[in-house]
Amino acid sequence: MAITKDELMKDKSKVKLKVLLNGGFGAGKTYGAMTFPKWAYAQIEPNGLMTAKSNPHLLENMVVADQFILSKDEDVGETFKRLSAFCSEMREKAKNGEIETFILDNLSHLSVNRWVHIEKYEKAISAKTGKEDTQTMYGTLSKWLYKFILTEVVSLPCHVVVCCHTQDEEQDDGTGKLVATGRTISQTLGGFRNQASSLFNASLFLQCKAQKGVHTYSAECLPSHKFAAKNNVGLPQTVENISFKTIMDNLYRNESTK
Repeated sequence: MAITKDELMKDKSKVKLKVLLNGGFGAGKTYGAMTFPKWAYAQIEPNGLMTAKSNPHLLENMVVADQFILSKDEDVGETFKRLSAFCSEMREKAKNGEIETFILDNLSHLSVNRWVHIEKYEKAISAKTGKEDTQTMYGTLSKWLYKFILTEVVSLPCHVVVCCHTQDEEQDDGTGKLVATGRTISQTLGGFRNQASSLFNASLFLQCKAQKGVHTYSAECLPSHKFAAKNNVGLPQTVENISFKTIMDNLYRNESTK
């Protein structure tokens, strides 16, 4: 649907944020995602909904949730079929205004789970060696992740928040050895980690620091020597306690303060 300049500037309902929240364990990824309005939650990791249960003000934002956690009780192929069906159902709910946000938590576990699916249903065998061709399989994984995140998640007509763990970036030093670059990047199996941020308005890196029993939460929002962050929604280098409100406030703050 076409959007005019005036609508984009004045009508906040026309803005659909697409945010990738990266961070280590306990950095506030799920909490930040759940500050978004009227959310549907695709739970890939086991514990995410407890964040809402233990924070009543976040639970007020919940509309619906479903779990897509690998189990001996369900074939991995069926788990992914259910996830795709859930995304399709949430697309219709978003069109009807029943939900305003879709949360996928999280991308790192999703990539590992898809690898399990590939090992069972899409295993590649090298014609030369007769052994498992992991290089081809990683290519299959990266292509699937790109297509799924773009066509079934990011393209949903609502706000989208995807959570992801982080890892230290490593590059070939020219001798065939991998060496740390000192930068922190998104963590997924395969090469999709190098494409993921391009699909989002913001790829933020969350941190939690504890000092004398006090925990402070912050998000790195622009590229630096340490974090491969980025955003096009007006966020500065660092934002404390990132939330839907802080992002929207920055996006729509008075032009004279920019």
